[in-house]
Amino acid sequence: MSPHSEQWVTLVTHHGKGEVMAPLFRAAGWRFEILDRDTDALGTFSGDVERRGSPLEVAVAKARLAAGESRSPWWMASEGSLSSGPWGLAHDHELVVLVHGATGVVVAGEARSHDVVLVGVEVLETTSDEQMLGQLAGADLGRHHLMVVSLTHDVPARGALRTLEEVVEARRAMSAPGRRLRIQTDCRAHLSPSRGRVIEAATRDLLSRMNSSCPRCAGPGWALSSVVEGRRCAVCARPTSDPRAEVWTCPWCGERREVLLEESGVDPARCPWCNP
Repeated sequence: MSPHSEQWVTLVTHHGKGEVMAPLFRAAGWRFEILDRDTDALGTFSGDVERRGSPLEVAVAKARLAAGESRSPWWMASEGSLSSGPWGLAHDHELVVLVHGATGVVVAGEARSHDVVLVGVEVLETTSDEQMLGQLAGADLGRHHLMVVSLTHDVPARGALRTLEEVVEARRAMSAPGRRLRIQTDCRAHLSPSRGRVIEAATRDLLSRMNSSCPRCAGPGWALSSVVEGRRCAVCARPTSDPRAEVWTCPWCGERREVLLEESGVDPARCPWCNP
């Protein structure tokens, strides 16, 4: 059977991602099934279980948990990477992958956003409950959840905390002389609606890629994979880091094509020679 017509997928998840993904795939005509497996064994946001491998490698490993468990031709999973940058600016990068069981071909969609709730504060033994709660003003409790984590991971994290009272109780239960604790957003998908929106965007990107066929073999997943730098400065005509071409690739046959971008010159303000 051609991969074009194999619109049957099993999502491997432990945290309710099907609520976001299933409606999109079913609306596109896919048969969509969900397999609950302990994906936390591949890494947790608390850090109690270290993620080993890149986000793409972990997402593929999650999807492969469906091997031998599902008869669907496609297996699906996702992996998120959340971090806080300068001035506390949050960043979420979500990958959603389809793995074709018979061939091992991987098609991945992605999305990035700064519009996610992400807080994290370290609390010392001398930090009062009032000081701690004052530092959690942006936690959006009630819609989002928090977790208490030991920075040495000597005791399991306590998550799914929805009220300030639950946070205070968990902090007191985990406190011990010399133990450093951190209160942070519980980023598991079913507990973070702002992350859910990014997962939805990545899922839409994946479906868009599956609707794009390779001009050589007609396999689904023909997509932009990288860019070629070297667009020239409008003033000095030297190459810059701005892209001069897009690279489109096929996950099935390996076809690769460069698509040249418009040749207008780069603003000299972005030129490393004119504006070092």
